Amino acid sequence: MRLSPVLWYANRTGIKPRNIDTAKVIKNGGGFFNKTFYSWWEDNCEKLFAEPLGRKELIGLRVNDLATHTYDTNSLYVEVPLSIPIDRVMKDFHSILMQHHEGRKLNLATTSQAIWPLHTMRYRLEVIERGYWTLVYKLLYPNLSIWRIGDRLQYAPHLKVRGTEWSSNERRFNSLNSLAGRYLYKGRYTLENAEQGIFPRLKKPDADCSDFPFGKKNHADFLKLTSTDKDEKSPWITSLESYLTNELMQIVYKRNFRYFSAKPSSDTTEKFLAFYSGETDQLP
Repeated sequence: MRLSPVLWYANRTGIKPRNIDTAKVIKNGGGFFNKTFYSWWEDNCEKLFAEPLGRKELIGLRVNDLATHTYDTNSLYVEVPLSIPIDRVMKDFHSILMQHHEGRKLNLATTSQAIWPLHTMRYRLEVIERGYWTLVYKLLYPNLSIWRIGDRLQYAPHLKVRGTEWSSNERRFNSLNSLAGRYLYKGRYTLENAEQGIFPRLKKPDADCSDFPFGKKNHADFLKLTSTDKDEKSPWITSLESYLTNELMQIVYKRNFRYFSAKPSSDTTEKFLAFYSGETDQLP
């Protein structure tokens, strides 16, 4: 959410986005721009992500309980004779249950009653993280080619392209370019969905909210403050740099110096920064 120019602009100006779902994200978010993640999480995790207390376990009803019991339309009620063997009970119960239950196809996220429910529980954290850092890298270094971002983040160490010409290693370059490009799209889609309170969803959003998110009157100011112009940094990009540069740099350093434990010299640091920013493809 902190990578969103829309949410950033709304937080900076106090202007409410036109999209209702995005406005709800800001209203319910609890000031995520003004706190560290851990502080924000401690203050908001239970309020936003916890399920309301309710009955989630099986219960047994005897005949005398039927008149006073509050029935749940999302439950299945089965009469079990206690005069037959338990093996028969379990077999018949399973057979009846599977006629009404989705089994492994059940998407628990669709039954959530949290303010911010997970869009799906079938996700890979590594894919979300890769999409995130690819997007961060591209925002901070818009001139950097996508294959270089994939190389710096070491998404495919076996695709060794550094110091080689595209013409001599076209297949490797294309593979790395395609891989990192997919993560960039996943990162962008995840962000665009998160702006509408949908997370984690790595596919293209159903609704397009990119046109005049704050109306035509405020659009020029929005573009000015959140520009991704490659020649001049906007206040939004500057704010991203302030809290993301060091962490991104550390990630790139660790992934490219896996066995380097000594403190780097000033000369090594200078050469690494040139590698990190894409000025050179050679590690110090």
